[in-house]
Amino acid sequence: MRTPLTHLTGYLDLLLSGDLGPLNPQQRAALEVIQRSSERLAQLIEDLILFSVSEKNQIYLNIRPVNAFELLSSVYQRNSPKAIERQINFHFEPPESTLLVAADQEKVSWVLCCKDRLGRDTPSGVCCRPVL
Repeated sequence: MRTPLTHLTGYLDLLLSGDLGPLNPQQRAALEVIQRSSERLAQLIEDLILFSVSEKNQIYLNIRPVNAFELLSSVYQRNSPKAIERQINFHFEPPESTLLVAADQEKVSWVLCCKDRLGRDTPSGVCCRPVL
């Protein structure tokens, strides 16, 4: 699953960089949509692999110090487009100081990231505000 997607993203990068010729604004916009979709597909593939491994009780944790702000910020960035689309007020205010936690950043992000559930399970008009 990863190999065809790698080829796709490689050619997208070539097109968007202008290495294969100039693009008009409509072509660039269309390719940027495809690029965002390919990034989403890559994340879904990774999630599927991680889920498959966890179902076999073979999940491995890479525990290390993780900046909680950076972790929540990445979840916020991934969820913001879906929140805007669903008219959900999704706000994230960075803390004034750094908070390091011992965690596996990938696994915690996987659990926290409600990118697929946000649009499906959250009614429009709801306010989501993560707090550290």
